[in-house]
Amino acid sequence: MAEDNKKHVLRRLQEKIIEFNLPITVDKIPLSGEYVKVKYNDDTVDTVDWKAEFYLCKNFFEYFADQYGYILDPKNKRVFAFKSHKFQRELIIPTILNNLHVIFRKCRQQGLSVICGIYAIWKVNFNMAQDVMIISRTGKDARDFKAKAMVTYDRLPEFLKTKATRDGQNMSTLKLLNQSKMEVRTAAQDSGRGVTASLLILDECAFMQYADDIWGSAYPSLSNTGGQCFIISTANGVGNFYHQKWLQAENGESDFAAVYVPWWKYPGRDNDWSEYINDHQQDYIENELGTISVEQLKKDLAEEKENVPDAYWKRLADLYVQKKEEEALNYNGTGKKPWLKIQRDELGPRKFNQEILSRFLGSGNTVISIEALERINEQIREPVFTDSLDGRETIKGLNVFQSPVNDITYTMTVDVASGSGSDYSTFQIFRDDSLEQVVEYKQQIDNKSFSAIIKKVGKRYNLAYVIVETNQGMSVFNELYLDVNDPYQNMLYEFKNRSYRGLHTGPANKKLMLDEFMMNIENNHIKIYGKRTLEEMQVYIWHNNKPQASTGYNDDLVLPIMFLAYLLKYGEQRMTTLGFATATQTVGVPQETMADERVEEMKYFKEEEAKRAVKDLYGLDWETYNWVSK
Repeated sequence: MAEDNKKHVLRRLQEKIIEFNLPITVDKIPLSGEYVKVKYNDDTVDTVDWKAEFYLCKNFFEYFADQYGYILDPKNKRVFAFKSHKFQRELIIPTILNNLHVIFRKCRQQGLSVICGIYAIWKVNFNMAQDVMIISRTGKDARDFKAKAMVTYDRLPEFLKTKATRDGQNMSTLKLLNQSKMEVRTAAQDSGRGVTASLLILDECAFMQYADDIWGSAYPSLSNTGGQCFIISTANGVGNFYHQKWLQAENGESDFAAVYVPWWKYPGRDNDWSEYINDHQQDYIENELGTISVEQLKKDLAEEKENVPDAYWKRLADLYVQKKEEEALNYNGTGKKPWLKIQRDELGPRKFNQEILSRFLGSGNTVISIEALERINEQIREPVFTDSLDGRETIKGLNVFQSPVNDITYTMTVDVASGSGSDYSTFQIFRDDSLEQVVEYKQQIDNKSFSAIIKKVGKRYNLAYVIVETNQGMSVFNELYLDVNDPYQNMLYEFKNRSYRGLHTGPANKKLMLDEFMMNIENNHIKIYGKRTLEEMQVYIWHNNKPQASTGYNDDLVLPIMFLAYLLKYGEQRMTTLGFATATQTVGVPQETMADERVEEMKYFKEEEAKRAVKDLYGLDWETYNWVSK
């Protein structure tokens, strides 16, 4: 019997080496000569040498996961055997085994959290003094993650299982006799403090409010211990910690390996066509796309001078996926709808972009819709001049998309920095006839220098109409409008409470500004060409029902566009009630006439200021003061 068992075990070991492509030979696997029966996760029963089986499980995670891993459906309380798919074996598992730091961008139900949970159990069960920390966005998510991992631990055969300590199991912790521990935490500002993990998993990181703080606290100890970190998430807009980390990894600017797992990698989603990509069938895909598309792709790559290895194949595959996605989403047949179309219809545009396509753009709670942002992205232009008005004099922060055209009037809207150090002084210039963005400026600069740049650029653009938001920018307004020696002669202003000011924003008009901004951008009435402006729009989000820039970003280039949109609708009304001059009412008025009127306004304003000063200082009216002072 013992001899028969030995022959069976040796034969099965050879079969397992071939099946799982294990880098070992049978003669290198230790044997005990003691045989036990085991039940694998698919309920098949086998006779194994306990020492050889322990050795395979300890040294080959892919073997352990496929033979003993389980999937828990917490909603229905059902347990399934984990059996890895080809893309998981080729992409996910090798990545987590061969990299210290990995950031995953995934769509829903790709098995990524399951694999990482099984990996966490494997790490603590088969290795001494391992400290695994899993941080999830909510308490429920944390408990669910632990439950999904524990379903594998609880079902391990006794000879494979490291026993827990007497007090080693509770809702958040698993402590084992080998001094290893797995703990789950809810994402909070201090969740990363005291972490000395050999493996840190940040689950659904894009949705964590304090992800930056958690990583900042945990990273120093990970660096010292050489611990692993897996960041896992679907997309949730741009500008957050997860998005920044992904971009850094994708651009090779960090030590994280970036792994994108698209929806079509998972089988059974009406995606049999994906095999043509997996099998690298270039000729077939080229034929499917057609000669025109293929030739255009080759032309684009030649113009871009793309030298990335396999660049043509990667772009070809992307085009093919795009074609198949469009076919599925545009399906109008009478039969069963494709899986992708069902998902979009059920989830809606934002959740579909987030949960299925894992797009950053359009997945977050952006003020501007995904469709508008994508359209603007297609309109983006390279500046004619960068850091310069005309290619000669340097003006840092200035991008020019169109030089001034004779007989065209322009409007410049200005937002002045608050002085906090984190925001910028900005202005935008638009053509009055087409509402095209022609200039954007963004810089941290003192107000006096900022005013001089506004004058210089405004004069170059045919004495552009200038409106300054004066909640923060009163000193800039005064430098422009009240400068006796060189007043800017085409200011938009209002006269209120016996003084001049620019545009004042408050609760009464901020909502109107936002409404007009959204209407004009969504309908492409105001046309944006600047990449910096688009980038700020992409991180301009709803937070607690209020629009604001994402944490760590600003909206300084967005605000001037809101001012313009507001003026287009309400400028004339404000002039009627408050003496507010607008571009719409001065179009066609000769510039010299406006200048003459401006001088008369300045004389009147200065005289009125002097009269008030005399009354305050001496208690005399203006006529008496002039008579006394003669």
